[in-house]
Amino acid sequence: MEAGDRIGGWIVERRLGTGGMGSVYQCRNASTDRIQAALKVLDRSLRDNRDASNRFVREAEILAGLDHPNIVRVRNFRIDGDPPYLEMEFVEGEPLDAVISRGPASYTEFRKYLLQMCSAVVYLHSRGVRHRDLKPANILVDLQGQLRIVDFGLATETSLERITEHGLSFGTVSYAPPEWMDPERLDPVQWDLYAIGVISYELLTGRVAYPLSGEGAVKKQLLQVMMHKQVAPPLDPGGAYSDELRALVRRATATEPDQRFANAEALLAAVRTLPNEEATRPLPERRDTPAQSPQSLLVTLPPQRRWVVPAVLGLGVLGAIAGGLVALIIGVGWWPVAQPLAPRPVAAPEPVGAASTLRSVVIRFTGAAPDVPVEVTLDGQTVAAERGVATIADAAVTAGELRYSAGTGCAGCPGPRCPCELGTVAIPEGTDPVDLTVALHPGKGTLVVEVPALAKEGLAKDGKVKRRRRWDLSARLDGSPGVIDGTSARFEGLAAGRHQLVVDVGECTPAAAGCWPMGDCPEKCRSESRYVVIPFEGGERRERMELPLP
Repeated sequence: MEAGDRIGGWIVERRLGTGGMGSVYQCRNASTDRIQAALKVLDRSLRDNRDASNRFVREAEILAGLDHPNIVRVRNFRIDGDPPYLEMEFVEGEPLDAVISRGPASYTEFRKYLLQMCSAVVYLHSRGVRHRDLKPANILVDLQGQLRIVDFGLATETSLERITEHGLSFGTVSYAPPEWMDPERLDPVQWDLYAIGVISYELLTGRVAYPLSGEGAVKKQLLQVMMHKQVAPPLDPGGAYSDELRALVRRATATEPDQRFANAEALLAAVRTLPNEEATRPLPERRDTPAQSPQSLLVTLPPQRRWVVPAVLGLGVLGAIAGGLVALIIGVGWWPVAQPLAPRPVAAPEPVGAASTLRSVVIRFTGAAPDVPVEVTLDGQTVAAERGVATIADAAVTAGELRYSAGTGCAGCPGPRCPCELGTVAIPEGTDPVDLTVALHPGKGTLVVEVPALAKEGLAKDGKVKRRRRWDLSARLDGSPGVIDGTSARFEGLAAGRHQLVVDVGECTPAAAGCWPMGDCPEKCRSESRYVVIPFEGGERRERMELPLP
């Protein structure tokens, strides 16, 4: 349809997108320009198709019964008109894949989006609805950064049979789990959770996790993606992020379903334990515009696994894929390819110059947490340790002295108030690679957590102090409880480095950990999660938690 065409009482302004069922248009009310809506119109070629019409009606019925801030709202539905349409709220913004195409999201942005996605999926699953086609193109981001999940054309309710014979093969394979190849083993709950894991990886890296190659028939490309998933390790956003975050993404995208999160509630609880802010290493800059030139790639598999997938396909899955191929071609879309599915190993360049004097030096630091900052200097070359290991490649020395500093704020060292440990290590003579271990000796720290809201008293109208209900306070550091003393909690004997702190006020369950300040805490609970850093020299640190009482 073109701008100016009428759909019932609506006038088309522009087309927002096209999918396997039809197109979505931004429309204005014929009586007033101030009322806008997004109308999903069933494709003309499908209007006489009973299966397609049933799916269209089913989407309207499912959406009409949903009320969640991160799910698009349906306001009206008409199947007997020409054309049939679904009237939804108009969300001014952009799809999430446009956000990803500009590069890695900030950690704060990522955590906000992930909490919203998980909250919406928990709500859907609690009502017996499985989306089965979660992907960035089906998630809108409005101008305030609020997500809306759209396109429930593949959604099912647990009490219903499959809508179509090939319904399970219509979804976009890039976000479907490896067991998608075996429909009898495919759990729609795990499908949704796995998709969130893939989307998380893409938000953190700015790369499509499983792109199509762009070479050959679409069916061949789809099979290549699924074959690759069966042998590829879980997705990992990389060392720029904390172990906790990397473990969450790896678990969500594990190859085997029993290694993933059991349900949406468990995934949401894990996301809530992530800190509100996280220090990361420098990431690639976000692009102002999406990448333009897709690259070509071809998936290759290890020889010992080459026949695994074709054997499964021989059991009948190939027919299901062929049956849903047309919808897949429309639904999958084409993305700029940002990384290969099976990268070839690249040989290291040969050293130039006096190769006989070049060797690698590896120093392993023990006795402190892996995130304690450590810098080493050898022959004028300074390197920061990564997770307690410093590596200097091609060190052009046969012997020398390595200096190291461990801790933060070492610029004024040495000195009477140096907060760091300084030392030296002798590098032995020769040209063989060096691998040494250095034991650090950080101080022990104490953490005192204060919740001032618990100490405040209110005044009644007569000026008398109101009795405040006593709210239970609990605090955990890396899972271990602290000693509660009135309105504070105390932890002693702490190692230097970063620790995860969770403070609960009221009647909180484990699943509510970190629910504040997102605003989705249970009625009688406030819980905040953050990381605290104990300095290398130890000492006492005080942390203030501004938790409003339930």
